[in-house]
Formats: sequence, structure tokens, C-alpha cells
Amino acid sequence: MHGSLETNMAVTNCDLLIAIGARFSDRVIGSPDKFAPRAKIIHIDVDSTEVDKNTYESIPLIGEMKSILEKLLQHSEKKDRSKWLEEITSIRKKNDIEGQFVPENILNEINKVYNKNTIVATEVGQHQMWTGQYWQFNKSNEFITSGGLGTMGFGLGAAIGAQIGNPNKRTVLITGDGSFRMNCQELVTVAKYKLPIKIVMFNNNTLGMVRQWQRMFSNARYSETDNYDEVNYQVLASAYGIKSFKAETLQELKNIISETYNLNEPLFIECKINHDCSVYPIVPPGRPIDELLLNG
Repeated sequence: MHGSLETNMAVTNCDLLIAIGARFSDRVIGSPDKFAPRAKIIHIDVDSTEVDKNTYESIPLIGEMKSILEKLLQHSEKKDRSKWLEEITSIRKKNDIEGQFVPENILNEINKVYNKNTIVATEVGQHQMWTGQYWQFNKSNEFITSGGLGTMGFGLGAAIGAQIGNPNKRTVLITGDGSFRMNCQELVTVAKYKLPIKIVMFNNNTLGMVRQWQRMFSNARYSETDNYDEVNYQVLASAYGIKSFKAETLQELKNIISETYNLNEPLFIECKINHDCSVYPIVPPGRPIDELLLNG
């Protein structure tokens, strides 16, 4: 649903799709009868009930991924993919957002500094999608998110667990103001055990994902999505003894990151963004994944 233009077009136009541990939810396939229409689908999974659930006529390979891939490689030969890769790359769209205090630039700035030996957790909402789109992960098991379960409040607890389980790694929580309110009392655990988690909150004073859908698909009939009570999150974090900061420009964010990089203690950084910041691309419900909207 929020995949990049080039990847959605690649899936639509490919002749072979190898899916490993994928559940092919409606958010992934869009319109089932128009998903990867030219492709043979090889579906690898340990759970046979996941096969042919939302996509049909796939080739199921049930078992452990590593052994299956090793056997497939025995029957494969390397071919020149340069034209196909060039075609995919040529579709890529670059956003003209230089210098703007928007999620892509915010995450890029943080990612530049916290780019190694870092575990990233998220809550649920727009910030979760932005993190998936823009954070450059280097290894597996670096991204902890609740995915399709949609559990707001999940991220702070996940970050706590990740930091305790990986004391030699840095843990970053990317959250939104709506999700953060669901479980913010667990800051007491962060403070009690002096866990050096870096909490970055996108504050747009709204339940952004729901509001975006209301704007795009319900004629901007907004209901119970705006949080204009202006909670002072810096005071909230400070109440637990956690150093807190607020950024409204990229330069302010850069200064905060530079100032706090070497601190081995919990940090809270609030990034104040426009409440109309949206997640793009987006595939409207029920539409094929190549009919995605690139802007509002």
C-alpha cells in the first residue's frame, strides 16, 4: 500500500515473484486479481495455511527457508539483469524537499548518525510507514514493529526489551504523539533502569494515519483525530528525569543530535511537524498496486 513507485511497478511487471514468509495481506496485494498478473509466484513458508490465502495458483514450497533456497540455487543460473534493473531505477521518483522539516529529511538526519549497531522500534501510524520507507537498515533484526497487528503503544515496550536484551547496541524509538500517549507511563521503566533509549517523536497533533484517510477517502470529514490540547511532552519526559528537546527545523535537529550523541542515557526528542504531512505513495483500498497516488 505504501511501497515505492518503482517496487510496485516491478512487482506488477515481473515474470517471477519469490515470496519468503509473506502473508500477502490486502495492504500488500491491493486488488487480488490484478496482483503480479504476469508472474509465476513461488511462495516459501513454514506454515502451509499461508499459501493460496489471498493469492492463487502459486507454487508452494513449505519448509525452512535456508534449505529451500539452497536447493533452488542448485537449479538456477545467473543471467544478465542490467536492463531490468535499469528499467526499475528509471521509474524512481525523487522528492523536492531539500531543507524542509519533513519526515523524510528528519529520518535521514537521524539515520546518518545512528546508522550502525542500532535497533529501531516503532509504534503504529504514519511514523511507522515513514520509518519503513526512509530508514536505511544495514542488517536483519534491526527493525522491530508490530506490522499488521496495528498495536498503538507497542513501540516503547519493544524498545525497552530491545535495549535490555542488547545492551551493547543503541536503541532508537520512532513514535508519534497519538501512539506515545498509549503507553507513555513506561518512561518510568526507562528512567528506573537508566536505559539509553533515544526516543524521537513526530508530533503533528493528530492521529495522522486516520486523518489522512478521512481527508483522502471521506471528503475531509474529520472525526476524533485532532489532538489540539498541546501536551507539553518535554515536561512529561522531564518529570521522569529524562533529558528532553524540541526541534522545529532541520538545523535545530542537527544541533540536538550533535549535542547529545555521546550521552549514554535516555533522551526524548520531539519533532514538531505539520498535521497535514502524509504518507505517499498510497494505493487506494481495493485498487491494483500500480495505481498508486504519489501526492494528495
